[in-house]
Amino acid sequence: MGVVYAALAPFSTRRGALKVAHSHHIEEMDKQRLLPGAKTLEGFCKPHTLLSVRETVGLLYKLAKALECAHRQRVIHRDIKPSSILLTPEHDVKLADFSIALINRSDIVETQFEGFMDSALYMPPEQINEMPRQEVR
Repeated sequence: MGVVYAALAPFSTRRGALKVAHSHHIEEMDKQRLLPGAKTLEGFCKPHTLLSVRETVGLLYKLAKALECAHRQRVIHRDIKPSSILLTPEHDVKLADFSIALINRSDIVETQFEGFMDSALYMPPEQINEMPRQEVR
């Protein structure tokens, strides 16, 4: 799907990973898109495109329910941001991009990255400060 490079964050002395998707895979995924007409919330983050308070509260409720479902499966998304949230024409909310999710289950044995991973502008303070992760129940 792409290439992963070792990277050094300018605000930290820690090494991380930088994912770069191959453009032909992105084009192919767009052709096979499973949610026709869905848009990311990125387009609703500008002053002239903001959703109403009522729509925003409804959207946040649906997003919280989606995250609750993932957490019940012991999956931590770790990259919640407007471009990871899709809004369908019917105003259903779909959570996307689980590429750096942490799966905290004993039946999953694949190696997963730990530490400083996320979109820095949307990171929770406890992740930026590298506080210990709490157990998902």
